[in-house]
Amino acid sequence: MNLLTLHRDEARHAFFEERSSSAPFFDAAMGCWIVANPRHIEQLLQEPSLGPADYAGPYEQLTQKRGLQFPNIQFASRHLPFCLEGAEHQQSRRRIAGHLSSRRAMVIEEMQDFVDTAISVLDRGRKVELMGDVISPLVLHAFRSMAESPFMHSGDFAASSAFFDRMLGPKKRLQLESKLGAIRSELRGSVDKISENEEGVRLTLFLAGYETLIGTLGESVYSVLRQHQAAKLCDVPFPDFPPQTGVPFIERRVAESFEFAGVLPSAGERLRFYLQALTYGDAPKAGIFGFGSRTCLGKQLSLEAWRIVTGALMRTPKRFRILEYEVRSDNYVFTCPKALLLETH
Repeated sequence: MNLLTLHRDEARHAFFEERSSSAPFFDAAMGCWIVANPRHIEQLLQEPSLGPADYAGPYEQLTQKRGLQFPNIQFASRHLPFCLEGAEHQQSRRRIAGHLSSRRAMVIEEMQDFVDTAISVLDRGRKVELMGDVISPLVLHAFRSMAESPFMHSGDFAASSAFFDRMLGPKKRLQLESKLGAIRSELRGSVDKISENEEGVRLTLFLAGYETLIGTLGESVYSVLRQHQAAKLCDVPFPDFPPQTGVPFIERRVAESFEFAGVLPSAGERLRFYLQALTYGDAPKAGIFGFGSRTCLGKQLSLEAWRIVTGALMRTPKRFRILEYEVRSDNYVFTCPKALLLETH
């Protein structure tokens, strides 16, 4: 089992079923503990002995060993909640939550207007690429508005998962550094008197929001549609809560050794929590957005986007058939569909 690509492999279904009641296990190839038991995921994500994953570590090593500089990566690391603990983590979350709250109503209204127009592609032609025609442009429009960054385009976000990819080489890390530098420059030029904290909030949206929302919407729409082939879209029973997640796993690091379920993770070791496991059976579906103090700050926006997209599809009286579904093969962090082609009549 290749755990590096498990999130987009059909074998994951059998894997999660098999591991649904198992204890965490250490995978030597990945160099970390694997947690796929839904009950253990919920418990351990609230374990005080765990701290943030060391996403900035590989960049610091490249600086020490090869003299490569990553000032924009370091800046982002000081603002991303994933990289912070204690008071700094709480302060970062408060800043992001405040920004989201101040712009949420306007962004939701804009998403609704955008989808009402975009979904009209279903009334034209027999084939519709749902990712490229509706979902991806909707999310791009929403994040441009949320970050007050109309200059951003889809290519800016394409490398955002690189920040969280431990397997990335120096060349791609430098490309991300350059991309973040360009975005920071654009932000300072487009947002009047932007502070460092406000800049950090917008970089967080860029790095952690765009691809995860595209993935959650795309994976969830596909998951429901494939169960109702040849039905009318207006008859498809889309659930109120997205059934899949664009964030297949999250990682934490052991700050202090502790015992759990008969295993003893040591200080410094990583734990990888497969949130995809929470999409099966009776697992708590809300857990795909995390638990406790680390619940995803974009949860409500994601649920609104899901409501808007599925609501538009359910107003469409056309029958459909899935012609093509493809997940991005270059993304080892998020589950992000590349194509979802429908034939309608």
